[in-house]
Amino acid sequence: MTYTRANKKWTVNELLTLQREYELLELDISEIAQLHNRSPNAIMYKLESEGFVDDYRNARGYNIMNQVNYLNVDTDLPCNNNNDDDNNTRITNLENSISGIEKTLKVITNAIFNKQKLDFF
Repeated sequence: MTYTRANKKWTVNELLTLQREYELLELDISEIAQLHNRSPNAIMYKLESEGFVDDYRNARGYNIMNQVNYLNVDTDLPCNNNNDDDNNTRITNLENSISGIEKTLKVITNAIFNKQKLDFF
């Protein structure tokens, strides 16, 4: 995957957005990485260097990322290298779509929960 913001200087607005996404919206590092067009590693290290986490390994989503990186899937299907890139692109697009749906559901859930709390007071 190509990250268009890789090796670019972090702007003040981007840092404020990073803090909001991590602390208030409670997004994990892979979701934030997609939003910022930076690698998950860049997000982890920035969270640590800015003091949002005490250790990047404690960042939300770090353990999941490690499990996915070491996951080994065996298959009996024939491998066609020409289709591997297409399949990887399709999988990435599906993951991005699912991530977007999850974020939307979080926002809706929070809105419903907050409204219900307000109705009781």
